[in-house]
Order: sequence, then C-alpha cells, then structure tokens
Amino acid sequence: MVRSVLKSCSKSIMNTAKINIKALTRDELQGKLVEQGLKKYRADQVFDWIYAHHAGSFEEMTNISRPEREALAARFVISMPNITHVEVSSDGTRKFLFSLEDNHTI
Repeated sequence: MVRSVLKSCSKSIMNTAKINIKALTRDELQGKLVEQGLKKYRADQVFDWIYAHHAGSFEEMTNISRPEREALAARFVISMPNITHVEVSSDGTRKFLFSLEDNHTI
C-alpha cells in the first residue's frame, strides 16, 4: 500500500517546486503529508527530527521508512542558513552574517 501511495505522490510531486519544510507550521505539514497519503503522526516525527535532533536531511530520520523519507525528500527541503561572513573582535566575540535561500542576509 505504501508503494502505491508513494508512486502516485511522486507523479504529482514532479510538477511542483520543493517546499521549505521549516516554513510550515505543524498543522500545515500534517495537512501536506496527509495529501501525500502519509499518516498524520509523521508530522510530529519530522518536527522532532528537525527541531529536537537538528536533522539536516531526511535520511537521518531513521524511524521513518526509506520509501517515505524518499517521498519527503522529493517534495520538501530542509533549509539551513549559510555562513557568509564572520568577524572576530579583539576580545574573541564573533559576529556572523548568514545568507538565506532567498538571498537575503541576516
């Protein structure tokens, strides 16, 4: 059953851009996963991996089956800011400039 759900999901995913999973609330993610044919509780597992375990990829989420992780990776991205510049003051304090995926910096 999971394979048939994932197969139908992969067809519809190919026509859409990947979604930054960190931009979604838990309820929004839950809705998107249910649309994909996954169970609602997967949203809690994904949130736990991202925010408690600091997972940077779906492959790290070992309590989710490989086909489901592949389906997640096909539809979503886990966006991380990049360190663009670091300044170090004489007392060792560091200032970081981060760039986001939309090319804005913070």
